[in-house]
Amino acid sequence: MLDIVADYRFAGGIILHRRDITVCLTNLKNEVIDFESRPITDFKSAESILDFAADSLLQLISKNQLSREKCI
Repeated sequence: MLDIVADYRFAGGIILHRRDITVCLTNLKNEVIDFESRPITDFKSAESILDFAADSLLQLISKNQLSREKCI
């Protein structure tokens, strides 16, 4: 039988809700490796929300000692 090698690659995801934003890192089996959340009220603009999402994803990759090349 064939199976997916879960840690071959990783994916970043963003869940944007009217109350909060969550940035997560998952493996190929959709198992959450790590995540960070913040309330939307912490941000002054849409641009600051996007900056948080990008910065958080890069921090999660670094914190979990992954190479950026393994992330899709």
